[in-house]
Amino acid sequence: MKKAKEDEEETAVMEEMTAKALMLFRIGHKEEALAVIKEALSEKHVSTGQKIDLELKCVRIALFHSDTELMKEHIELCNTLIEEGGDWDRRNRLKIYDGAYRMLVRDFSTAADNFMSSIATFTSYEVMDYKCFIQRTCYLGLFHLSRSDLKKKVINSPDVNQVVREDVNVKDFVESFYNCDYKTFNQQLLNAHKRIW
Repeated sequence: MKKAKEDEEETAVMEEMTAKALMLFRIGHKEEALAVIKEALSEKHVSTGQKIDLELKCVRIALFHSDTELMKEHIELCNTLIEEGGDWDRRNRLKIYDGAYRMLVRDFSTAADNFMSSIATFTSYEVMDYKCFIQRTCYLGLFHLSRSDLKKKVINSPDVNQVVREDVNVKDFVESFYNCDYKTFNQQLLNAHKRIW
């Protein structure tokens, strides 16, 4: 970082700061990681896209520590920055981060909307893997979707079916609910609880 600052290489400085924040995050130093990100945000030549990426890193740190207040603050900042000039990839990633936040604060309807709209464009592997994302989307769909939408957006969705074909527990759980097979549904409910947490 010292060499990058001496050579006045702005992109190198940003890369070093991001690497330092990531290292601090990985070893559990929440406040220090946030301080490095704040310092990076105060740099002179930070683009809107870089600011969004840095704010998303703050949301990820807050998500790891289950700090909902910090998550809310940085998600709002991300929304403001995205309105100023965020691309579609960052918009979609923000939906996943916001969906994870909404799950923590028990706003399942908004979480379901965010996840449902991101099924085909999911790229937030740093938050959860695709299989976990589809599982949570299915479960949130049970809370939020009407019967006809559940059939259309979850049970008949090719993207969802590609994943749940390998995980029959999720498939049985959702389909037993849709088919009013409450005996199977109650049996799968315990398995679903174990898989989510």
